[in-house]
Amino acid sequence: MNNSFKELEKLHLEQFEKKSPEIKNQIEGETSSYRFIGDVLDLYFNKIVGVFVAMSGGSINSDQSEIESKSNPTD
Repeated sequence: MNNSFKELEKLHLEQFEKKSPEIKNQIEGETSSYRFIGDVLDLYFNKIVGVFVAMSGGSINSDQSEIESKSNPTD
């Protein structure tokens, strides 16, 4: 007796194995793009926010000095 589901599974497995490297490359390409965008945002986002705060008349240095004085218990 021939099991058609087993044959169908074999066909799907063969098709997947043929496409597997292509799919892997596509996923790696997309994730590396997202990683690059995330790195750029992580690196420059704080500075951009600081520029907007400075442009609006706020002071960045006073906030930073308060944080540093609270974190230093020797003072």
